Amino acid sequence: MLGFGWGVVGAGAATVLSQGIASACCLFYIYRRIPALHVTRENWRVHRADVAAHLRIGVPMGFQASVIALGSITIQVALNQMGSSVVAAYTAAQRIEQLAMLPFVSFGIAMGTYSAQNFGAGLHGRVWQGVRQAAFMSFAYGLAIGLVLVFLNPLLVDAFIKDAPADVLRMGQQYFWVTVPFYPALILLFIYRYTLQGLGHSLVPTIAGFIELGMRIASLLPSLLRPCPGTRACSSAIPWRGWVLSRCLLWRT
Repeated sequence: MLGFGWGVVGAGAATVLSQGIASACCLFYIYRRIPALHVTRENWRVHRADVAAHLRIGVPMGFQASVIALGSITIQVALNQMGSSVVAAYTAAQRIEQLAMLPFVSFGIAMGTYSAQNFGAGLHGRVWQGVRQAAFMSFAYGLAIGLVLVFLNPLLVDAFIKDAPADVLRMGQQYFWVTVPFYPALILLFIYRYTLQGLGHSLVPTIAGFIELGMRIASLLPSLLRPCPGTRACSSAIPWRGWVLSRCLLWRT
């Protein structure tokens, strides 16, 4: 991005290039060190039962992984109306929290694989043992990273936004004061959700994902329906919002 001056295009190119190099390194390591994972001609044959099983388990897991991203997009719609300082504080805090939450997600994904393997082997007791150990490690990490985010967040925000204004630092601090206390619930959500999916129970986690996404959107309705100066300009900028406002005003009259 900086060396070649490609800007946003450089960010996309760097993402694809890094993923390609990582994939090539994994394939090379498998070829040299793990003969059991070598791909043969038989492995390329597609069986309908295998595809159905993978879709039944994989699609809900993919949706769950995208819930946070979809929710962030909807939140961004409301934040864009609150000024550049709010957007800057939220963006910096989100980037920091995404890095901080990677171990939470990793523990959850690991439990999906772990629970599926042990369930298939008939070792049901090991599934619950893995849940307890994953929860313990996640809580230990969550406590440590939570303290860092709460007490050192001005330094972290300033690392993303050089010479950040005082109001941006203050709002970034408020963001972590609100989110960090709920990390224990989030930890259990990740672990139990992926464990259930690993056990083949994808319906309940999928319904929970829709509820989570729906609540994110519902929490934004007051800000989206809030009147703004210039009804005509507001309606032209966001057509559906103007339609909703007109229906609400008609109902009130």
